Amino acid sequence: MTAKPTAYLATGRSLLAILGLHLLFSVLYHITLWFGMQESIRAEKSFFSWNRYVDAAGLQFLVMCVAFSLIWLVHFRWLRQLKTGYRLSVHLLTLPIFIFFAKDLFYLLSDLLGDAHLEAAGQIWDVFIPAMFYLVLFGFFHALDYYHRSRARMVAEAEWQANALKNELKAIKAQLNPHFLYNVFNTINASIPKEQEATREMIADLADLLRYQLKASEVDSINLEEEVSAIKKYLGLEKMRFRDRLQIHYQIDQAALKRKIPPMLIQPLVENAIKHGISHETKGGSLHLSIQLREDGTLEVQVSDDGKGIEDLEAAMSQGFGLRHTKERLEKFYQSEIKIESQSPQGLCVSFVL
Repeated sequence: MTAKPTAYLATGRSLLAILGLHLLFSVLYHITLWFGMQESIRAEKSFFSWNRYVDAAGLQFLVMCVAFSLIWLVHFRWLRQLKTGYRLSVHLLTLPIFIFFAKDLFYLLSDLLGDAHLEAAGQIWDVFIPAMFYLVLFGFFHALDYYHRSRARMVAEAEWQANALKNELKAIKAQLNPHFLYNVFNTINASIPKEQEATREMIADLADLLRYQLKASEVDSINLEEEVSAIKKYLGLEKMRFRDRLQIHYQIDQAALKRKIPPMLIQPLVENAIKHGISHETKGGSLHLSIQLREDGTLEVQVSDDGKGIEDLEAAMSQGFGLRHTKERLEKFYQSEIKIESQSPQGLCVSFVL
């Protein structure tokens, strides 16, 4: 299984690494303090004996290990979806919390246990050293996280390029001679009597859909307005097919129509709703397409229906081209996830944020 661009550090291994690093630095600090003691005191004590000055360092590193682990979970688990810049800014809040653990809480525990800690002006070292320790370790973890994300993104892009090449070959085979097809549509249109204007319009819409799909195979992005136009033509044809059995509702933010999106990103979801949802219902059903521009600048897309629904979502995701294709494109290039929910009493709602 290939890694995803949203891959993050494994929790178990990272927490073990944090424990190991704190243990290592605790031992090193123990050694430093031991050799920094007066020779007369060292002569009376074994290196491994309990010493209220030396062993207090172990308590401090234990407290720092707990604090560091909790803060690590905040940055690399709970806030992992945020951009790196936002996550780094959170350190302005978590660093003082870490220093509180390393100094004030440690001093409190030391007093309760009868251990020693720095006094007066010397306490500044219990601010400076933990702060440096925090910055070095989190710098290491952020660098490691960036490496994993970059590597996963490179693998995903290489995989996508390989798939794009296959799709391009398929598109070349499928195109054959599109101008010939357009000419056929025009010939059919010209042969239809004027009294059958609805049929002429259906053929014209079908030709426009073909043009759009061919264009989608040649460009990386289009205006959302073009995708919406193609969807409306497609649903118009389906409306002619289902008649009163199909109800269509649009809720589209006009300000979003000039946004650039990948072509054929939404239409497969609409086709999926018609094919697997509404078409299986004798009474038909309704389809709702919502596209909203949110305050943070992201685009929220929602396709819902009250049709048959899907009993096994996992199987549908792995077998259905529309859902799987959209899911892969969102994950690999926009670090976004597709959300699928069953509706009450029946139906399906598919949504994503771009």
